[in-house]
Amino acid sequence: TLVFLNTACVASEHYGQPDWLTEFLKYAEYVFLAIFVCEMAVKMFGMGAHQYFASSFNIFDCIVIGGSFFEVVWAQVKGGSFGISVLRALRLLRIFKVTKYWVSLRNLVISLMN
Repeated sequence: TLVFLNTACVASEHYGQPDWLTEFLKYAEYVFLAIFVCEMAVKMFGMGAHQYFASSFNIFDCIVIGGSFFEVVWAQVKGGSFGISVLRALRLLRIFKVTKYWVSLRNLVISLMN
């Protein structure tokens, strides 16, 4: 559910949006990032770093979370966007976490990739 909500928030950003929406999305980004960082830390603690990084899915998730964290820190330090939307698009890739559990969506993603 959190992955879908995060994806909806990231995807709802648009040109000419009201200031209140920009503020809401900024704080929502912080909340979702904190939740996903905590999830990653708990998994790493519970599984151990070696077993955590044995899964390619966990490596992918770690890269996405790390990229998101870097973008948030960059925006705070430099006072603006990173300048490219690649890191923002990486956050949308979190939706692929759901494909692990949703068989029909996984089949669709595999078909699209082929």
